[in-house]
Amino acid sequence: MTTKLFESILCAASLVTVAACGGSSANEPQTTTATVAMNQETTNRECGDGTVLFATGSAELTENDRASLNRLAQCLNRHDMDTLYVTGTADPRGDAEANHALGEQRAEAVASYLRSAGCEAQFIIRSRGEAGADDTQVLWPADRSAQVSQPVDPTAGVGVGH
Repeated sequence: MTTKLFESILCAASLVTVAACGGSSANEPQTTTATVAMNQETTNRECGDGTVLFATGSAELTENDRASLNRLAQCLNRHDMDTLYVTGTADPRGDAEANHALGEQRAEAVASYLRSAGCEAQFIIRSRGEAGADDTQVLWPADRSAQVSQPVDPTAGVGVGH
């Protein structure tokens, strides 16, 4: 799970580079898939993925979550992220309306903490509630999350994010 955000971020940036290089002359270097993969791996190692898991029915951040989000905020600032989505989710327990509200609370908890940690990006809060949650109870902990992702860049023609 920890690789989704920064794979998306670097993939978008790298694919924009690939698209830009694709129209260059034959004498200019081309960006390769191997270069893109190396850049993704480096960023993932540096920043983590921007996913926070929550306890059942909770939007409370743990000390470990705050430490991870501090590192994420610093990394996002180094990579000049202007706008980011924070999408909260819930497992399928409870009714759909309550799960949607809980997903929104989780997303807001992450965005608020990132702001307080100095992240300068604008956050767009979204909730998927229980949409997309797995029916298998053993997988529900992964459904109780908030994920930070980069919005789609329509100028690049590349869809990234969640």
